[in-house]
Amino acid sequence: MTWRCIPRISSHSPWNWAWLNFRYARISMNPNFPSNDLEMTDFERSKRADNEGEGAVEGYDPPQEDSHQRGSQPGEGTSSPRGGADQAHVAEQPQIHAYLLRLAAQSDRMQAQLDRLLAETELRGDQVATIARHLTDPAAAQPVHERLADLLARLEASQAQLEELATTVTRLSRTQFRSNALAETKEQQIATALATLQEIAIRREQAQEARTSHEQQRLADLRAEARGELAVELLPVLDGLELALENGQALLEQRRERAAPAASAQAPERAEPHGLWRKLRSAFVGEPAPAAPPAVSEPGTDEMDDSLAAWLRGLELVRERFLSRLAAEGIQLIPALGQPFDPRQHLAVETALRDDVRPGTIVAVLRKGYRQQDRVLRYAEVVVSRAPGEGTEGTSAIRGSANGEGVDREHDC
Repeated sequence: MTWRCIPRISSHSPWNWAWLNFRYARISMNPNFPSNDLEMTDFERSKRADNEGEGAVEGYDPPQEDSHQRGSQPGEGTSSPRGGADQAHVAEQPQIHAYLLRLAAQSDRMQAQLDRLLAETELRGDQVATIARHLTDPAAAQPVHERLADLLARLEASQAQLEELATTVTRLSRTQFRSNALAETKEQQIATALATLQEIAIRREQAQEARTSHEQQRLADLRAEARGELAVELLPVLDGLELALENGQALLEQRRERAAPAASAQAPERAEPHGLWRKLRSAFVGEPAPAAPPAVSEPGTDEMDDSLAAWLRGLELVRERFLSRLAAEGIQLIPALGQPFDPRQHLAVETALRDDVRPGTIVAVLRKGYRQQDRVLRYAEVVVSRAPGEGTEGTSAIRGSANGEGVDREHDC
């Protein structure tokens, strides 16, 4: 019995091993079954190629062909081909039986795995059936649908709340941005206001200092002006004092000229008189007068001359003290005699025909003038020289210009 009409089965199918097990069992039972390559089926050739290429199955060593299996040359003294094949099959039977036993064990394990898979498939089928019944049961699906509807409603409500919250956040962000912008603007305004206030305070302080300085200067000017006005009021007193000195000195000179012929025969010139003059000098200067040697003179005349001289010296001391106080207030005498006429300081009262000086020169001072720094307190009344060829027109012009300007300046003072 042969098995050449067996259908093709995939070499990787589990049924292939069962088929091989059955076929090799038939081979072991039929020693006349061909064993060469020419008499093998295509499946046996492919299986043998797989075993040789991938490695034989564990414990199976396929039989090797000898020269006597292919056929021996006649006359070599070998047995017939059929007898050699039987011997080879007899030698390979233990290996084939061991291999078939291992295949049977593998088949049992595979059968056990198939049984386990079948049991799991049946269990999974029950679970699938239960799930299908649960899904197809309207009563069981109703709570799920209600739950899904509830979740959908909550989702829609949450979506609306999220949209509202996003709108609120956007509005708050804009409000915060505006608040920050307003805060920055206010800070800038406050900084500008503070800077302006500081600048105003500095300017105010500077203005206050300038005002204080101006007030102090103005007060000093007012005080100086008041003292100048007081000095103007006292200038006639000084004029009277100087006039008294001039008259007293003139009187003393006259008396001395009269007494000169009588005194020429007496002792040398008398020393400086003492008495009233000595007291005045000690009071104003603090310098005691030297002791005068005794002199012989006429009893009435010498005493009067000494008294007059001492009185004149006292007036001179008063005049010097007066002028020193005026100088302390910045009041000075205006130079006039021998100076060119200056209408800003001098007042021409008369003109005199003089050929020894240049025209316009002051030849006499009728009343002294005084000034306080740049301010003229009183113009000097002077006599101005004129050339011999000048007429009365030039003289009147000098007088008119000088008098007019002097009057205006006196009015300004």
